[in-house]
Amino acid sequence: WVAQLVPGGRLLLPLELYMRQLSVAFDKVENAAGAHLESQSVQDCAFIRLRGVYAAPDVAALEMAPGIDLCTNSDAVCALSEQILTWLQRPPFDWPTGVEITTRDFWRGLSLWLMLHEPEISGLRITERASRSIQGFAGQFLAERAGVITASILCGQHGMAALLQAHPTAVERDEALDPQPVELIVRQLGTDESVAWRLVSLVQAWEMAERPTTERLRLMAYPKSMEPPETNGFLIEKPETWLVLEWGEVAAAATNG
Repeated sequence: WVAQLVPGGRLLLPLELYMRQLSVAFDKVENAAGAHLESQSVQDCAFIRLRGVYAAPDVAALEMAPGIDLCTNSDAVCALSEQILTWLQRPPFDWPTGVEITTRDFWRGLSLWLMLHEPEISGLRITERASRSIQGFAGQFLAERAGVITASILCGQHGMAALLQAHPTAVERDEALDPQPVELIVRQLGTDESVAWRLVSLVQAWEMAERPTTERLRLMAYPKSMEPPETNGFLIEKPETWLVLEWGEVAAAATNG
């Protein structure tokens, strides 16, 4: 595809990064080292996942118990499914983040930020009925539909942390008509404070970086035959390609801080 691009041509590709699906418009850039691709537009999208040798790892949708589903592309997290059920019954401890967001902020910015910094970030879906028997999950964050609790989770050796809405709402809101921000908390379940603190720090770093969005992301793709440039962003290895992802100096400074 790259070789077939005429001068001034543009390549529009679907790209999956962890559990996020993107549409990326690439231009070809040529220099003394060879040709690579640089993004001119990055947008969230949805597509049928690729199959075969070059497909991304499958996203597992594991039913751990009736009404409790785990969504992850990490084998290590899948192996913790029984332990996650145990942690859900532990007394919760809530950490404030000091950050308020809308549903749009989460899906168009914070979600990808979390996954790039912690690739084993996973998702938990719990029905309202199932949540009544769970001691540590009487909360709600950005419900996909009425009666379903959803959360991003990060697991450690001795506990897990979940990103939740501080003050649950019983009625699902229409984000387009009522884009009211909600306060975020991190709920610690188990004795591992480090995962809770890590999740809090990532949310606060995203805020300090002026809330980077998918649209602000810059991607560069280099063939494996080329040495990728040094970057303050993220370097992701694909079977035939190096991907470099950057959100700019402000985002890098916030993350390193």
